[in-house]
Amino acid sequence: MLQRPRIACSHSRLAILIAIGAAVALTSVAAAGAKAPPKLKINPIFTYNKPDRTQHLYACAKKEGKVVFYTSSSAVTSALLPVWQKTYPGVTLEVFQSTTLPTKIPQEAAAGQHNFDVFGDTLGNLGRDAKYFQPIWTPRLKDLRPYLSKPYYAAYAGFIEGLVYNPNVTSPAAIPHTWKDLLLPKWTGKLYMGVDTGTAGFIGLLDRTYGDTYVSQLAKQVRVQQTSGRGIADEVIAGTVPIGLNVSSSYHKTNYIDKGAPIRWFPLDPVAGFYQAASIAKGAPHPCGAALLVDWLLSKTGAQPAWKLLGNTSPFKGEPLMPYDLKATSPPFTIPTHWNVYMTTNPSFYKGYKNYQTALSAWQKLIQTEFLGG
Repeated sequence: MLQRPRIACSHSRLAILIAIGAAVALTSVAAAGAKAPPKLKINPIFTYNKPDRTQHLYACAKKEGKVVFYTSSSAVTSALLPVWQKTYPGVTLEVFQSTTLPTKIPQEAAAGQHNFDVFGDTLGNLGRDAKYFQPIWTPRLKDLRPYLSKPYYAAYAGFIEGLVYNPNVTSPAAIPHTWKDLLLPKWTGKLYMGVDTGTAGFIGLLDRTYGDTYVSQLAKQVRVQQTSGRGIADEVIAGTVPIGLNVSSSYHKTNYIDKGAPIRWFPLDPVAGFYQAASIAKGAPHPCGAALLVDWLLSKTGAQPAWKLLGNTSPFKGEPLMPYDLKATSPPFTIPTHWNVYMTTNPSFYKGYKNYQTALSAWQKLIQTEFLGG
């Protein structure tokens, strides 16, 4: 089987690697005599930076009437849309939620269609460059963690992937403590995994850490379902799934801490992490609304409080990785003392591949051949 680049995981400390991005930043050219790349031209609507920026964009957006948001997150409609409507009456936020956007956007572009304004999805699933998007600017770029903003995107929320169990079905004392524990015979057919935007990076991390043989062995243990991590979490809550893999830590907050549902999230070292980011469409039909929406997604008084309530990882410097205390809400022995989070779009993570999209393609093929039987 093809050997893929590996990364070494240190178990001596909690190494939060958050340097995210694709190779789209403007960089200096090392070759002698080479010309610097031309400066990107940003729509002046986006760069308006007077004290009345929000009011200015809002007034313009009301004239446009609406803004169209393409996203894979179901939380936007349920948790964020009401906040937007209350904050910006007169500007309709049309949300198109789907996991097929990395395919839909290229198809629309090829047909010359300009149907959306802002794309908000996991970094890496679609190239964030001039092919489909335009350079952006928003006042909060300076507050983001390093490499969470590039000319064509700004990250607004993150999540980390782990395992979940129902304590009424699976005893906390019985849950696995390492990734290799999943290969024990007692877990055969009791591990369930969905396939969504985070699955390729999740499997990529395991492949790079433990190798092809481990992934092949794990595939024999796992039952794959054509659903998302959210769907797997729901089955765990219902008691029909003993252990769910590749599930966001946010569900521990929204389902257990907030609602008391029988679900607990726990990490195995190493842990895969992801960030969602906003990009403005190259042919955005509502540019003022697009700029207003990007500002709002990053605003301390806009969408950010909602993201925290949903248990999402903050994109801002100095803020904790998780917006709740995991150890205080789980049996202490189920949470590792030290665990390392690898943000999968960190350039060091996909080292050995041309770019993150190339790495994703390799990992998606691995999922198809090993887990889906094709």
